[in-house]
Amino acid sequence: MEDLHLRKLRLIEFILQEHDEESIERLEELTYRISYDEDSKTKVIGFRPNGVAVIKSDFLADIIETMKSVNEGNFITLEELDKRSENW
Repeated sequence: MEDLHLRKLRLIEFILQEHDEESIERLEELTYRISYDEDSKTKVIGFRPNGVAVIKSDFLADIIETMKSVNEGNFITLEELDKRSENW
């Protein structure tokens, strides 16, 4: 495998030779995404009532799954929840 230092230098050289504004913007976006993804895997954003840490990537995955369920019609209305809660 090629030396990591050499690979980094090649990337730097590639970026320095790039003059297209759109290409630079795409590279910036990609580097932001990589950084964001890495941060999301380990960043604690809160704690559950039982003290278990909530990791950002898990939280985002839960939101995506919830939105998918809502889009598929898998939800109940507030009125339906009120009716159900009468029998609790």
